Parts: sequence; structure tokens; C-alpha cells
Amino acid sequence: MDLIDKFGMDEKERNDRLRFLDFTREDAERLKSIHDVAVRYQQDVIDRLYEHILSFDETRQFFTNPAVLERVKELQKQYFIQLTEGRTDVAYFENRLRVGDAHQRIELLPQWYLGLYSKYVGLIIDQIRRHEGDAKALEILPSLMKLIFLDVGLAIDAYIGGGFIDKLRQERRVSAGLREELARKERLAILGQLAGGVGHELRNPLAVLQTSMYFLKMTLGDVEDTKVQKHLGLMEQELSNANEIITNLLDFSRVRQAERIRVSMAEIIRIALERQDFGSVQVDKDINDFNVLADPGQMRQVLTNIVTNAIQAMPKGGRLSITTGRNNGDAWISVADSGVGMDAETLSHIFQPLYTTKPKGIGLGLAVCESLVRANGGKITVTSDPGKGSTFTVHLAASGD
Repeated sequence: MDLIDKFGMDEKERNDRLRFLDFTREDAERLKSIHDVAVRYQQDVIDRLYEHILSFDETRQFFTNPAVLERVKELQKQYFIQLTEGRTDVAYFENRLRVGDAHQRIELLPQWYLGLYSKYVGLIIDQIRRHEGDAKALEILPSLMKLIFLDVGLAIDAYIGGGFIDKLRQERRVSAGLREELARKERLAILGQLAGGVGHELRNPLAVLQTSMYFLKMTLGDVEDTKVQKHLGLMEQELSNANEIITNLLDFSRVRQAERIRVSMAEIIRIALERQDFGSVQVDKDINDFNVLADPGQMRQVLTNIVTNAIQAMPKGGRLSITTGRNNGDAWISVADSGVGMDAETLSHIFQPLYTTKPKGIGLGLAVCESLVRANGGKITVTSDPGKGSTFTVHLAASGD
């Protein structure tokens, strides 16, 4: 069985992934526009990359044989060139799955392998800035990010589907009764490592690009060229989108231990709502104040995320209802919208990392919410009716005093 079949990468799946990332023909052409630069400076980029890799004990151990090192560096040059060919055909998917599968089989931990992608971004953008200028780097970054995140997704498939989780489970010798929960935690841990590593590494090149964008705008001043203004606006928006993606990745990777204290549910709701732009959405509130045992900051983040999703589900306006209640030792907050709703299939996946129905989302918001609520000893439930709306309910332990 080839890797395309092994990992279920049929034509529909491949096309869905490209559409989800919004990778278009224009993106491919942008990447092709730096192909000559990539060919010209490939040696410099790869030498700098492996200088970084060989500075860590954990990755240097795989390259004790000089012949292996040289062979792998040649393969990395090929990949670097492929990034600027704009290819997303079957052979490209097959190649990226094969590389990811090879690394999980030699048990290279994902944070080291996946960290390579983020290092690539920094080196490539730095090379473009040096030889083509800041404007070209800003133009290329969104398209490069899309292709890099496609490769990250394929690497995740290889690590999870290739048996890496099973190997970790066997090494830890857990009992049969704990295996299901451990498998879930291991999947989330791997995703968290990937998300945290990629997110931290990408923050630096993005910060450089944002500084360059500010410099460009200051230099150009109030230029009246509408084409220039349009492209500056597009670049600024794409940088903002990239930062939002990284923020979600980092939020997912660094869920800290909850510091549960006695806190007012009404106060949590008040702060979460005052940060929202409701537009044409009507808000109804039926709030009975209860004290709960929870981490205030984490619960505000949860509620803010749920309310934001509810507003986005009603792009033409609607009604948002927020209610609270208490049943014995359980207190709850419900957020109901009159938006598009979800079918049963969507409902079964909404708390899974990397699952989303939004055209420009990466599917971590609700996964973060579920993790935070769980960390606070509670649970989050959802009901939905397609075309009529959804209701999310956060259940927490009520304070006894």
C-alpha cells in the first residue's frame, strides 16, 4: 500500500486541504517568482539551517555519519527548491508524507522535525529580504505560510497515523484501562508540541515583517497610488491573519494548570462581553449570579471565544442569549445563538484540534476552550439545529459559600 492510500489522501482530501488553506494559483505563482533566488542561494540557506540543527544534542545525534549528513543536506536542498515551484500535485503530497513517515519511524520527536519548518520560514524570508527587498518578502510570506502549513499537516498525519503514538504508549507501559485516555493526551501533546514550536519560531520573522511594514508606510506617507495602498492593506491584513493563527497555536500548546478560586459568574460574563463588537446582533441576558470555583482568566478566555463564535455564526444579525443557572453543586453558563447551526457530523468533531468549518480558521479555538474547561474540573456541552442556531453550555463546580 502506498502512502497516499495509507493516509487516505485521495483527490478529494487533497483538494479539501488546499481549499481549506486557501492555496490558490496566485499563491503558486508568487512562490515561483522567487525560484531563481532559491536556486542561487540554496547552499547558503541549507548551510545556515544545518548549522542550527547541529547545535542541538537532540538533533546532532542523527548525523554522526558525515555521508548521511551530506545526503540529507542534498535532500533538504531539493525540498527548498520544491517550495518555490508551487507544486501541490499527488507526487508532492506523497513526498511530504514519506519524509514525515521516515522521521516518525526513526523516532525523531516531532518538536525537532517540525521545528525545521519554522526555521525554513525565517531563513527564506531573510534571504528574500536581503536580495529582493522587504516588499517582496511581505508579498511572498502569506503564500509561503500556506504551503508550510500544508506540509505541517501532512507531517502530523505521518506521526499520528504511522504508529508513533502506539510506540510512546508501549514505552510507558500503561495499563489497559488507561490506554484510551493516554492516547487522547498523547495526540494532544504531539499537536501541542507542534503548535508551540511552530508558533514560537514564526513569531520572530513576523515581528520583523511587521516592523518593515511600519517602515514602508512611514516612508511612503500618504501616497495616493491606489494600487500601492491596496497591496499595503493586503499585506497588513495577511500579517494580522498570520499572527492570529500563531496566537491560537500558542494558546493550544500552553494550557497551564488552573488556579481555581471563588469567582462571580456575572463578573466573568461582564468582562467577556465588554470586549465584543455585537454589530446588528441583539443580546438577551438572564443572569443569576453564582460563585464558582474556577480560574477567572481562563474562564473569561473560554466565554470570549464562545461568544465570538456565536457572533460569527450570525453574519447578518440575529439574537444572542446568555443565561446562567445552578443545579445542586453544578453551575452553568449557556450561550445560545440564532445562527447557521451545525449538523450531527459537525457536532461530533467541533472539539477536535484542527477541525473547523470556517474558511480562514485552523480549528483550535474550541479545542482550547474544551481543554481549559476540563482543566477547571468542568465540562462543555453543545446542542445545535441546522439553520436555527447552537447552544454552548459551560458546567463548573459551584462554590459552597
